Amino acid sequence: MTQACSVEGCEQHKRTRGFCTGHYQRWRATGDAGLAELRKTKPRTHNLVDRIAANIEIDSESGCWLWTGTKLPNGYAVVSVTRNQAYAHRASYEAHRGPIPPGFEIDHLCHTNDPNCREGDDCPHRSCVNPEHLEPVTRRENALRGHGFIAENARKTHCPKGHEYSVENTYVQPSGSRRCRRCNNEASARYQKKRNRL
Repeated sequence: MTQACSVEGCEQHKRTRGFCTGHYQRWRATGDAGLAELRKTKPRTHNLVDRIAANIEIDSESGCWLWTGTKLPNGYAVVSVTRNQAYAHRASYEAHRGPIPPGFEIDHLCHTNDPNCREGDDCPHRSCVNPEHLEPVTRRENALRGHGFIAENARKTHCPKGHEYSVENTYVQPSGSRRCRRCNNEASARYQKKRNRL
């Protein structure tokens, strides 16, 4: 049967010389095991929802659940799930709302709805794990909702020469990019004219 630490009031299991690990380390460092109260890390729990709750700070203005645990250099939060590291926003979505459909990514709606959000590794929304701010979407939809180069081009209504990207005037390439039919026809006409001169 395991016995408790010999420091009065400590309920941790006795490990070495009658002390729990924390009190033993304090005894080795200072020569005195001290009081029962130790500075403890957040209690380890196997329930993912509880671990997420223990590692967030709620932003009262935006409602974002900002991750206070481990983050990658790119600003995304990570959490340990079944001995593997996973993005915390994906883990939070699955823990609170269910599985992510195959081939889908999680879009941060708080990022999409914030026109002043700074892009890149400093984006504060990358560490948000609020399941109400997360939505599964395709990779293309995720890119188009953002503020990056692809999204900015997709929002353009006219080509660089001012022709409207209407259904009749737009050719969509297999890659998904758009070409102006009028500009394309004008370029072909110039090429034919130049070729006929030769």
